[in-house]
Amino acid sequence: MIFVLIQLCLFIAFGQEDEELEACSKGCVSCYRKKCYACQPGYYLDDYECYKCSYHCNTCDGDSRHDCTSCFGSDFLCSNGDCIDQDECCENSCIDCKNPEICNECESGYILDSNGICDECPSNCDSCSYSSYNDDEIYCSDCEDGYSSDFKGYCSKHNSSRYNPLILALIVIGSSTGMGIMTGLYFCCARKKHNPHNALIPPVPGRAVDDQIVNQVFSTAHTVYLDSSGMYRGQSTCNICSNQLQGEAMILSYPCGHVFHSNCLYQFAVIEGNQSCNACQEHS
Repeated sequence: MIFVLIQLCLFIAFGQEDEELEACSKGCVSCYRKKCYACQPGYYLDDYECYKCSYHCNTCDGDSRHDCTSCFGSDFLCSNGDCIDQDECCENSCIDCKNPEICNECESGYILDSNGICDECPSNCDSCSYSSYNDDEIYCSDCEDGYSSDFKGYCSKHNSSRYNPLILALIVIGSSTGMGIMTGLYFCCARKKHNPHNALIPPVPGRAVDDQIVNQVFSTAHTVYLDSSGMYRGQSTCNICSNQLQGEAMILSYPCGHVFHSNCLYQFAVIEGNQSCNACQEHS
């Protein structure tokens, strides 16, 4: 009986300590109660465990080759977190490249063009895309938190207040024509007289347009609204681009009854100068 009590006392006194002093896991240099608090070079700490870095890195803070924090020997730590020869480093904003001049993948806020170059997205934009009409124009497809994309493809702060359509039209037309506020004011007033729907016209940034053509086209077209099934008079797709109407902010119709996305009609009728309906050839 005395022997059993002695064994029990020894376990209570030294058993727990032995557990606390047991060897750390691989890559760990400081641990306590099976939790690691510091790792040796070549490993990184995550949730009290040490994990091996990519073989490119001397030290790191993640398992990717782009998570290096220091490099071996003569290797250079590039801006994308990779350890390679300095002459082979990717350019800023590129996280993976074939060579310094040709990028394979851009960081958030940039878009990769056809030449392997990272172009910067508009302000407050996480991801963006090129315009289907002009490869030189970039529009935002995903905005940062607290921002939303407007009809021009730019990110602006959330605002619950509703703007007067005439003021919006003034700003849009003024910026697209480059002729100032007076041109926009004239355009808005003329459209209000001939078009009771007063639909906003999408701009094409950097291009001047003839106000007379704009007035002629958009005094004829009028805003329509889709039914619960996403259709207007049996039509569910744009008669220019053939994409679905539903989801677009504004749908326009010619007197013949055929419907279009406002952006498509602007490009087709104003920019390209087509004066007839794309579907039935009826003169607008």
